[in-house]
Amino acid sequence: MTGGDSPGRTRRTFRRRESEHFFQQLTARAASLDELLSFDFTVVGSQHDGADLAGTRLATWCKACTDGDWQSLARRLSYDKLRFDEVIPKLGCAVPTPRGRSQLWASDARWIFECLTPEAPGVYDFPEAQPFCHLFGDLVGACRSRRDARLPASFTDVFHASSLDGLDAELTRRLCDLCAPVLYSRFSRHISAAADTPDHSGEGDPYARFTHWMRSGGWFEIAESFPVLLRLVATTTAQWIGFTAELLTRTSTDLDRICERLAGGPRGERKVAEISSAISDPHHGGRTVRTLTLTDGFKVVYKPKDLRIDVVWAGLIRDLETGGAPFVLTAAAALACDGYGWSEFVAHSECNDEAAVRRFFERAGAFGALLYLLGGTDIHAENIIAAGEHPVPVDLEMLLQPVA
Repeated sequence: MTGGDSPGRTRRTFRRRESEHFFQQLTARAASLDELLSFDFTVVGSQHDGADLAGTRLATWCKACTDGDWQSLARRLSYDKLRFDEVIPKLGCAVPTPRGRSQLWASDARWIFECLTPEAPGVYDFPEAQPFCHLFGDLVGACRSRRDARLPASFTDVFHASSLDGLDAELTRRLCDLCAPVLYSRFSRHISAAADTPDHSGEGDPYARFTHWMRSGGWFEIAESFPVLLRLVATTTAQWIGFTAELLTRTSTDLDRICERLAGGPRGERKVAEISSAISDPHHGGRTVRTLTLTDGFKVVYKPKDLRIDVVWAGLIRDLETGGAPFVLTAAAALACDGYGWSEFVAHSECNDEAAVRRFFERAGAFGALLYLLGGTDIHAENIIAAGEHPVPVDLEMLLQPVA
């Protein structure tokens, strides 16, 4: 298809392509080598079907893995008890099994396509202008609805009305970042094709015509040309739905305890006013560290990992102070829950004078000795915060590490 295809022709193409076979082919083309060779995929057809595709893939694999040494690749396959005659059919004509793990993202791809190609797209107000964000409004809205369906009914009592807007904006930004290079390429091609075809519709905005074409069929062309991109979009949306539902549910459950244990008093009328963007790399299904700000300005850090060591560390620092240690050290208070937790927000600030700078480095030396004693590592850069004259470690998962 090109930018000059008519909407009617494109719609008919959609109905023909929007089939189980279409998505099976996309799933196989977006699969990794490990996945194709696993029990999640099975071979259909004869050994001659897909022979050209299998040969191309195998040659590319050999070049990338062994610099073209076929004997080395054969030895590599033998480690997994595989032979060329077993691998080639899977590289050429494999389809996903009904219960394979790849079907998880493929099932998401089906409803995602419905959101990307609506007959009547909704009208959305985007607080942040992102490239081609108008193509994702219906998808972001559907993700939000799917997330909200997982939340307890009482969650609206915990969050201020505008506190969740940042989560929607973050998903929009991530989808735009993923797709922007391909969309820019298609937009350029669409403009070139439109320049050769006079437009008598009265719609002079090339961007509006492009977004209309994308909803009418452009997404299918992109999926066929870049199946891994579709997989990334499906994975991103699924992880966003799962993580944000988990974060909001846990906040609703724990806010009273957060206020009692970390904010110094009962919750009262306090609600969550703002949720920050990710302040860590994503781990374990897209989970990230977030800072939540309450309506009275109090901030707390959500960490999707076990924080029992943080609680024990804070207790150790208190015991050292009461035991007469030569330096008063500071630890962030923490609330450990089942597999996740909440931590006191530590703000960066400068020392007031040279004497405070001297005390900062004395405390840094004391921490260095303590961390050495406890087998700590990686306590530097963003894992320790300079809060005035107090260096405060905020990521303690690397304590008690074994020595090789």
